[in-house]
Amino acid sequence: MKCPKCNAESKVVDSRPTHIGSAPGIRRRRSCTECGERFTSYEFSSPAVPTVRKRDGSVQLFDPGKLLASVVRVCQGVIENRRTIAELVERVEDEAFATVVEDSPVESSSIADITADLLKQESKAAYIRYAAHFRDFVEAGAIEDRLADFFNEMKATSREAARREKQVSKAQRAFRALPPITLTTDGGPEGPEPEQN
Repeated sequence: MKCPKCNAESKVVDSRPTHIGSAPGIRRRRSCTECGERFTSYEFSSPAVPTVRKRDGSVQLFDPGKLLASVVRVCQGVIENRRTIAELVERVEDEAFATVVEDSPVESSSIADITADLLKQESKAAYIRYAAHFRDFVEAGAIEDRLADFFNEMKATSREAARREKQVSKAQRAFRALPPITLTTDGGPEGPEPEQN
């Protein structure tokens, strides 16, 4: 480190661990090799900033704002709760950077896969929008296949709902077909009088 007085090199005389707030660091007492000036320097490590490797091979700092904007766009009209969307983006960040070795970038395709999987759990429609716009489909018919799967699930759900509705309707008809029961003043059902001997 250069001397603040004469700009010559300095040497460390004493080092001690220190904390400023919750950040651990090192306090170094230094002495200039030329003019003898003594001064103190502080060193703190900064947390690793997550980076992302794009499809073209370039590496950029991770921008959670971009991810949030893309998720908000695909969820428009489908998932209106902003808190749900923000929590989803946080979960994507947590999962994407949980196993990252320090200073190594995360592949953008990995972030896209995690986002798509979490969106699929929240809303099939938002998932399809995201997949159609942000994911690479290996074959041309992949989006049609995903849409077909989605519509088949919707049909199966509709068939199940129709089946349940038929069961309820059948039970209601059976209930209506029962003879009416009237209650007497003593609270029991009215019926034929018992024979007396």
